[in-house]
Amino acid sequence: MSLEKNKAIIRRLYEARNKRDLALLDEFVASDLFDHGHKLKGLEEYKKFVTTVGKGFPDKWFFTLLYLVCPSKV
Repeated sequence: MSLEKNKAIIRRLYEARNKRDLALLDEFVASDLFDHGHKLKGLEEYKKFVTTVGKGFPDKWFFTLLYLVCPSKV
């Protein structure tokens, strides 16, 4: 996959999180996700987490740094 496609995917994922677009998360998050940091199991728990965080911190937003998708820039 090209660097541009990778960057576009990462941008869409972060946009989905920032908009709390739970339907769009289906495209990016595996149904058998396990989040070790928050101990979330599965896509539905992840969606509940995104919703809860969004309600508790409505101004919170996520962003990606260039080095995440462009390792040669580091």
